[in-house]
Amino acid sequence: MGMSRSGSSLTASVIAALLGRQPGSWRGSGAALATNSQNRLGYFERADVVSMNHALATRIAQRSAVGWYVFPTDFAVRPRDYLHEGAAAATALWKSVHEPRARGIVADMEAHAPWLLKDVRFARTLPLWRPLLSRPVCILPYRHPLEVQASSTVRAVDRLTLWRNYMLSAVVAAQEAECPIMFVAYDSWLNATLADDQLIRLHSFLRCAGVPGLPQRAPTKLLGSIVRPEERHHDASSPALRNRSPRLPPSVGCAWEWLRESDVQQRSGQRRIAARGDDELADSCTDCSRLLRRHRRARPWTCPGR
Repeated sequence: MGMSRSGSSLTASVIAALLGRQPGSWRGSGAALATNSQNRLGYFERADVVSMNHALATRIAQRSAVGWYVFPTDFAVRPRDYLHEGAAAATALWKSVHEPRARGIVADMEAHAPWLLKDVRFARTLPLWRPLLSRPVCILPYRHPLEVQASSTVRAVDRLTLWRNYMLSAVVAAQEAECPIMFVAYDSWLNATLADDQLIRLHSFLRCAGVPGLPQRAPTKLLGSIVRPEERHHDASSPALRNRSPRLPPSVGCAWEWLRESDVQQRSGQRRIAARGDDELADSCTDCSRLLRRHRRARPWTCPGR
């Protein structure tokens, strides 16, 4: 979960490959969300989950039409309050219409365990889904906000502020759900050396979180068949984007630095676990416990609200 156009589909495809039961590992027996010109390689999303989260996010935004991208103007000032108030506003719709369907979806996914569900709107709807999930693990892909702004098709709002709000909402939702959290950098997938390191760390994180059925070692060779650097159409380091927005708004720039620093702080513990194989996992329980505590206790969000 997180913000659209941030590498969430690419990250989901990598996790699905690690889980080894495609396509059941990410859509169960449900229909996949159709590809389109915005994502020719696939979204790795269940269509019924996306439809449900669209409706819930619209109700959370208290809109009659599509409102998944609408946030209160001061959302970043008190995000936890708004997260809970939004869930309360959607509770009646959830209980009367969507919760029975969601229970069926989770039961179907359990038949294909281990599994993942991907939709950026979980950043707003996770409080409603959380009671149905036994041991959730939260993966938060992130990408430079200028690249997201250039890639996004949302036109009705300030896309930089939307990026900040969605990433903040995802962090807060994951913390409130007591999920172990891992930040995944989009640009790392596009660098061969960094991609291998990120896959190894992702693999070790999922192992420590108790995800079953993973390969003993991170299969870095699979990245060659998944990652397509030519699919990157926007680069924040390019003059074109830098000239368009030479300076990020303070709250957006702060959020970007917060995500990068949070990612960096997670890495040392992940690498220590990655050095062990499954046959040594019992001996690394202390390391795993320390790692998961660190991943549940994300750094305080200290960025300004505006």
